[in-house]
Amino acid sequence: MSGAAGTMLVIDRLLWFPMRGLLHILREVHKAVEQECESEGDAIRTELRELYMKLEAQQITEQEFDDAEVVLLDRLDRIEARDAGAGDEPDADE
Repeated sequence: MSGAAGTMLVIDRLLWFPMRGLLHILREVHKAVEQECESEGDAIRTELRELYMKLEAQQITEQEFDDAEVVLLDRLDRIEARDAGAGDEPDADE
């Protein structure tokens, strides 16, 4: 009986292998998207710092600063809201 059970276990693993592979690929894609979103947020924060420096150095006017800041902060808020929404979902690994 153990020979038949062992054979069934091997067959089960072979049948489920494509699904496990697909699941692994989807997890890796998800990680890559998360990393890209994080780097996008970092890039926006860098742009904000540069914008503040330009204002301090009087390279731009208050109005130019305000206009650019609103755009950058809106983008950052959308990214953070999207990240917060994704964080509400349970992780499949846990």
